[in-house]
This record gives sequence, C-alpha cells and structure tokens, in this order.
Amino acid sequence: MTHKYTNALIDETSPYLLQHAHNPVKWVAWSPEALTRAEKEHKLVLISIGYAACHWCHVMEHECFEDAKVAEVMNERFINIKVDREERPDVDQIYMDALQMMTGSGGWPLNIVALPDGRPFWGATYVKKDNWIQVLRQLSELHRNEPEKIEGYAENMVEGLQAVNLIETKKGSDRFALEGIEATVKDWSRYFDTKMGGYNRAPKFPMPVNLTFLLHYATARKDDGIMDYVNTTLTQMARGGIFDQVGGGFSRYSVDTKWHVPHFEKMLYDNGQLVSLYAQAYAATRNGLYRQTVEKSIAFVESELMADDFGFYSSLDADNLDENGRLEEGAYYVWKEAELKHLLGNRYPLFQEVFNINDYGHWEHGNHVLIRNASEESIAEKYSLEVEKLRGIIEESLHILKSERDQRNRPRLDNKILTSWNGLMLKGLLDAHRYLENEAYLDLALKNADFILKNLFREDGGLFHTRSKSASKRKSTPGGSGEDSKSESNGTNDRGSESGSSDRGSKSEKDGMAGSSDSVGINGYLEDYASVIEAFIALYEATFDETWLERAESLIHYCQVYFFDENSGMFFFTSKADHSLIRRTIETTDNVVPASNSIMAKNLFRLSHFFPETEYSTLALQMLKNVQHQFTKNAQGHVNWLQLALLMNRPFYEVAIIGDHFEQKAKELRSQYLPNSILAATEKESPLPLFKDRYTENNTLIYVCQQGACQLPVVQTAEALAQLRPNRMD
Repeated sequence: MTHKYTNALIDETSPYLLQHAHNPVKWVAWSPEALTRAEKEHKLVLISIGYAACHWCHVMEHECFEDAKVAEVMNERFINIKVDREERPDVDQIYMDALQMMTGSGGWPLNIVALPDGRPFWGATYVKKDNWIQVLRQLSELHRNEPEKIEGYAENMVEGLQAVNLIETKKGSDRFALEGIEATVKDWSRYFDTKMGGYNRAPKFPMPVNLTFLLHYATARKDDGIMDYVNTTLTQMARGGIFDQVGGGFSRYSVDTKWHVPHFEKMLYDNGQLVSLYAQAYAATRNGLYRQTVEKSIAFVESELMADDFGFYSSLDADNLDENGRLEEGAYYVWKEAELKHLLGNRYPLFQEVFNINDYGHWEHGNHVLIRNASEESIAEKYSLEVEKLRGIIEESLHILKSERDQRNRPRLDNKILTSWNGLMLKGLLDAHRYLENEAYLDLALKNADFILKNLFREDGGLFHTRSKSASKRKSTPGGSGEDSKSESNGTNDRGSESGSSDRGSKSEKDGMAGSSDSVGINGYLEDYASVIEAFIALYEATFDETWLERAESLIHYCQVYFFDENSGMFFFTSKADHSLIRRTIETTDNVVPASNSIMAKNLFRLSHFFPETEYSTLALQMLKNVQHQFTKNAQGHVNWLQLALLMNRPFYEVAIIGDHFEQKAKELRSQYLPNSILAATEKESPLPLFKDRYTENNTLIYVCQQGACQLPVVQTAEALAQLRPNRMD
C-alpha cells in the first residue's frame, strides 16, 4: 500500500508508533538526539504520549495528526515526539505527574509542550482540532516573544516534579502495626460497593492488587464482612460484561456501576493479575465460578495474546471494523436479539434468561452485552432443570456464538512484548497451576520462562524492557491498535474509546515486535526486574529447581548495583546506565499494577526466608517504613505495601519437605491457600539453609519453621497444615 506521507516512526518497532508513521506530522521517537535538535533549531518540543489500545488517542490522531493543516503548524514550530507509554513508562511517569500538577487530572493521549531540554510548561489530554491549532500558535508566539515567562514556569515545574518524588529514609521508626492495618481497612471500606462490588462509583476498575490484599486480610483476620465484599466483587466481575462470556478474558474496566458495559480493550497486565487473583480465591473458597474464570482467561490469553514462541503480546484494542468497514468500539463483542434468536434456535429462551437479553443487558443501538445476575441454581430451578443440564446448554450456546464471532473482523492487536507484563502473566500461570493443579499451566509457564531467558535477558545479566529480537511470527488474524487510564486512584482520566485510521495493518503484516529484522531492546526498568523476580520465586515453588532461585537472586543483585538509591533505601525506576531525564523516579504508589518498589520489597521479604543470612529482610523492612506514613492517607494507593505489612505482622512460615516422596507431599500442601508461607522441597541434597541437617533416610519429613526455628517434623500433610493454621477449625 502506498502512502502520501511517511515519517521517522517507520523505523520503530512499537505498533503504536507505527500507527503514526504515515501521519503528515514529522514525528520522531523519544531520544536525546531529538532534544538536541530542538535546541539547535530553537524550537519547542511537543511530546505526545499514548498506546496502541487507546481509543481517544485514535480520535485525536484522526482529527489532528492526520490533518495536513495541523501538521503544517506542528512541523514549522515544534520538534514533534511520539511516545508509546508502555514502551517508555519512564517518560510517561514524569509527564503524567507534570500534567496532574498543571490540571489536577490526567489521561491519554497525554500531550506536553516542553522547552528543548524537556522541561514541561503546558499539557492537556484530548484537544479538538481548532483548539489544538490555536493553542500551539499561542505557545509558539509566547516562546518567541516572552521566553522568560516560559523559562520561569518550566523551572517551577521541575522543582515540583522533583519534590513530589522525594522519599526519605525513616530511621528508627516502628513498623506499621496490625491495629493500624485494621483501622486503615475499616476506613477504606467506607468506599466499597457491598452490593455490586468494587467502589461505589463509575467507572469501575478490577484493581486486582486491592482484592488480593483483601482476600489475604479477610482470611487472616477472619473478617466475614471483608470476605463477603471480596466474593461479591469477584462474582459480579466474573458474571459481568467486563468478562468476555463468550471468549474469556477481562476488559480494562466497566463504564457503569454493575460491571456491564466495558471499555472493550483487553490488557495482558490485567488478565495476568486477575488469573492470579481468581486462582487464589478458588484455593480459599473452592468456588467453581472462580476456577472457570481462571480457565477461560488463560484460554483467551493462549488464543489471542500468545506468540508462537510463547511470549505474550500486550493488548487487544477496543475498536474493530464493523460489518460496514468502520472502526467501532466493541463491535466484535456485542449481539443483537434477532441475531441470537437465529443462531441459538430453541436454546434462545434459556440463554435469554441467563444472559439478560432484555433491558438489563441492553447497551445501545439494539446491542446487548452479555451479563449474568442470577445463579445457575436459581435459573435451573425456575426451568425445572438439573444444574448440569443447564450448564451444558449454556456451553453449547456459547460455543455457537464463539464460532459465529470468529467470522467477524477481529480487534486490533498490540504485538509488543513487554518483560514486566510477561512476568505478571507468568506468575498468573503459576498460581493457576498451583491452586487448580493443572499441569498444562506449568508446562506453559515453563515455555514462557524459557522465552524470557532467551529473548529478554541482556548479556550482562540484566533485562530488556521489550523483546530484543523479533524472534516470533505473528498469527494470521487481523490486529493492530488502544486507551485506558492507568489509575482509578491517582486522578488520571480514562476517556473511553473510538476509531482512528483504518489502515493500521493486520497481525499477519509484521513479524515479532512489528518488524521483520532484529531490533535493539530498551533497557529494563525496575518493573521488569520486580515482576520477573516474583515469577521466578514462584517457579521455584512449582518445580523445586533451585536454578530459579539463583536467577531471582542474580536479578536482585543486579538491581542493587544499577537501581538502588543509598540515600532513600529504595530503588530507582531507571538504571544508572540510562540517559538521565528530569528526575530519576522512585515509584512507590500501587495502582492497577503494584508499584515496582512494593513488588521488590515483597520479593526481598520472601527471599529472606530462603536465604536468612542475607540483608534482604532488613532492606524490605526499611522500604516499608519509608512509605507506611502514607497508608492512612491513601490506602488504595499502597495496598501491596499493606500486604507486606500484614505478612510482617503475623506468623510467616518456611515449609521444608525432604525425602523420596517430596513431590507428592508438596503437591498436597501447594494447593492450599497459605499466603503467609514459602515452600521448599528436595529429595535429599540441597545447599539451601532450610534443608541443612534435616535429611533422614527412608522418611519424607515436613518441617514447619519460623525464621529457621522449626517445630517437630511431621510425615502427614494434615499434620503440617495443623501447624500452619494453629487457630483454624477446618
């Protein structure tokens, strides 16, 4: 296909950047050279940040960046830089903070105007064409005629950006107490929607880190109210339109209060974490709905987001081509009543009842989003059916709809492979294997781990943020583009979703990271190391191959060399080997993905129980103390930290199994919900301290220990569980 315009983004690998490669705007990718060029040409820098699944990014592209008149203004007066926020989260963090300081809110597209050295002084999200042209002209004239005003404002912004990211080492302070955690949860719970789950507002985000902590808290403290809230939320999400009832997998969020109408993009990071959450919830409750949700979510990821070499792609767009060839949000997922009647025949009356093909399930323009609001048992009783018979009819109906839906134009794919998100998905697969006892999930996890080792590791032992070589072939279904707000708790604004250009390509057009040749990977960020370390620890507990613990420790040591800040006792988001931006961010606020520092602190805590002779425990405790003053001010922004505080405030167990039958004993224990423990096992010999002097010939013994002090070894797993749950009545 020939294009009237082509800019420098044609040489990039990010699908989002490639979407803009044929704009008349002379875009360049983020680089120090782009800023140097702005300095030489005495131009302002226009930085536009988005991502491939971002609906309003597509809208602004179509209205502004594809327009020749707009491009003329931008090209004449600015150096125009396009950034994929998922590819460069370090850049996105800084300019999102700047936008929130300027306007009090944020979102994507994130548009910043900065001085040639990158210091920001103006920002906005989506802007209409006429307003965009007007504001760019005004800013350009201000820079030309009154540069001192811009200089002063930019300097104040930089001071503010540095101030909001200062972390102090809290010397001598006490660890956050259990009573404080309870008071924090009680205050936080005032915002819970106890009828439909989530928060008492719209839009509604799943926020898996919140529910993971609350599940742990409810079981640890025997808090029936919090447990009811967790179960309500998990049930309503799994029954709602936010979960794809036909094909599995969760969308980013729902626009309403009942989890019905999603913003239809599907992100790997959500689904990886939600697989973990539902697997843990299944272990804690044995609720069959949770098991089914895990199974269907993994099936979705395998089908839609997995490369041939077992790396996982980033997202599916909310938009796809409808039957008229127009990009439309959700067109792939919705159903009209007449269509359902035709496809399902005599199954339709029951299907209509189950999935609310009525006013409750209606979205707009005659389209229905499938949603359930009644239990299978109640519907089976109403129709005088056995529950298993009802389930069979439901599965038959959904299979028919999936076959029909597979004939539609598919949502566009962002085939970028991110290390951090692959780590989250790997951890999800391992939790699914652990709690659902499905060996196929372990097999897939090991294949993904092998992909990470071969494609995402640097020669010096560090990580790339993105795949360093385009090693895999893309699948043959159409793909290409998305938007969500990163946060429901930090004031950013997720604006919805629509269409962009229709010529962005298909999955079959590109190899690997959207390019057919080798491409240089971006250096890993702290989030990459944190999520991979967490997954590697889980891999050890799944396989008892100590190589995974060695790799986790090696990555910890790498982070201590390249990321650790001696002044704060925390880890920077970027390596000291990377080009310096306005600041080196220290990420501490948990969000839809936990903060990289909170994941690292939990990793250090868990590793300290495998390697008690290290300083890991001391470092984890200091990191917790540095942020715990924020818990009462902003609980929902520090939930992963709260779970670390809970782990440190209650008994934490090391379970060591040694002997010929270690695998069977481990399997029996591993399927139990025991978040306050680590599990180690070996047949005989091991250098791990947990096994020192504990092997007894012809016996398989289970040791339950706390900080290396062990109770008497037992043979039966039931006896070990009694030691792990001393106050529990099963």
